[in-house]
Amino acid sequence: MNRTESIEQTGFHDSSLTALSMDGNQVRLRIENVWVDDDNCYNVMIELGGVHEVTRNYKTIDNLRMEGEYANIIDLSRSGHTATLVVEWRSFAPRKNETCSYKLSFETFALRTEKQ
Repeated sequence: MNRTESIEQTGFHDSSLTALSMDGNQVRLRIENVWVDDDNCYNVMIELGGVHEVTRNYKTIDNLRMEGEYANIIDLSRSGHTATLVVEWRSFAPRKNETCSYKLSFETFALRTEKQ
């Protein structure tokens, strides 16, 4: 199993989503503290190209952005040309926690890693 497969198998559970942006039909996610095992932790950049549909809590949306001061990934997975993302958003002033589910349909997928 290669590094990308090992990272994707984690589901990114308990990793931190530190950046989320959408520019046209391209989506970028920056994820920190992706633990593959006790000795291997990575920062990850995911780029989705040719994005043609995005839903948030089952409703179609036009844009993606950070929705809180902190974002904890509950799950991130992909199958074919579809990715699902479940995030717990946290804001501290005023205090607010919200869990949201996203589904993204895309044409291309790229994952870059940087070992911590």
